[in-house]
Amino acid sequence: MNPKVQYFDAIRVQKIESLRWCLRHGGVMLSEEDDEEHTGIQIAAAGGLMNVLECLLEFVAKGLGTQADVEAADEDGRTPLMMAAYNGKFEAVRMLVKQGKAKLDTKCEAGKTAKDYAQGR
Repeated sequence: MNPKVQYFDAIRVQKIESLRWCLRHGGVMLSEEDDEEHTGIQIAAAGGLMNVLECLLEFVAKGLGTQADVEAADEDGRTPLMMAAYNGKFEAVRMLVKQGKAKLDTKCEAGKTAKDYAQGR
């Protein structure tokens, strides 16, 4: 199976060991995008997939990813933090801020911050 396909499948079904294998041995980078142009961190944050998000942030902390992976914006300029806030995934918001050091003041193309998305919920 293609490691990129395996990686995104592992994210969606929360298979942490498969996820780790893809990142360690499969040649998959945290910046990799799926067919809908979303990164693994974006998918995990938006869906509140806490075990997956924690695993991905561990790879950033170990230097196998960068802060840019935590701040990667979608086509509308929304970061994983904004996606989690918009979807009411407040545990993911906390994890992104505390572990991922996500920036609170970043604005999307519509001029909104994660706080604006959370308040609009």
